Amino acid sequence: MNKYLERGYAVDYGRLIKAKKIESVLLQYLGSKDDRLADKKIIDIGCGSGHIAAYFSERNSVWATDVVDQVSPDVRNKIKFIKIEKDLSQFFDDGFDIAILNHVLAHTEDKLKLLMEVNRLLKNNGICYVANPNRYYPTEPYYKIPFLHYLPQRLFLKLAKYLGRNQEDVYLISHPFLKKLASIAKFSVVDCTVDVINESEKYSSEYKIPFGIKLPEIVSIISPTNIYILEKSG
Repeated sequence: MNKYLERGYAVDYGRLIKAKKIESVLLQYLGSKDDRLADKKIIDIGCGSGHIAAYFSERNSVWATDVVDQVSPDVRNKIKFIKIEKDLSQFFDDGFDIAILNHVLAHTEDKLKLLMEVNRLLKNNGICYVANPNRYYPTEPYYKIPFLHYLPQRLFLKLAKYLGRNQEDVYLISHPFLKKLASIAKFSVVDCTVDVINESEKYSSEYKIPFGIKLPEIVSIISPTNIYILEKSG
């Protein structure tokens, strides 16, 4: 049995469940009655271990990209990995149906530049799946020190380094600010956060609400993770 690997923030475990969650959100948005996504051109930006790209590669044409090669030996032969040196300029305009940004924006200082690049890569009416940790949630998922990330960015990173917690810098933003950036980058924004929480079984979500309680959409403001579909709108 292969030992699970952890390279920076790229992990092998739980990736199949995460891939199915992403797929369910995409299929729901597309209004598809199929149980698998197929025949799409997909770019997985910040692919990490590569397991999510490998899952989608079974039925789609997928390019897996990252600034660091952290691809797991388990899937290296199953994906097309391209290391990004500075930006995404090596990819043609309007080349993809779908882009995936799964917990990538938190590691990107210039988020607007990345979102504008993603818009360029997508075909007309192409869509981008985004999952992003919410700065308003009391404990962020990387350093796991409650409320530390509420401090100004430089002080936050400095203290995280002092405490020996950081493996790489993270740049957290709030739910409203992410939506604003996506709009500036000429995306229409659909917030899927509360739907995924309220229908956790359907979306293979790790967030399960007991007793059949349905949360209102305002919960997106303080949800630990926000999930969106961005559609290219011009």
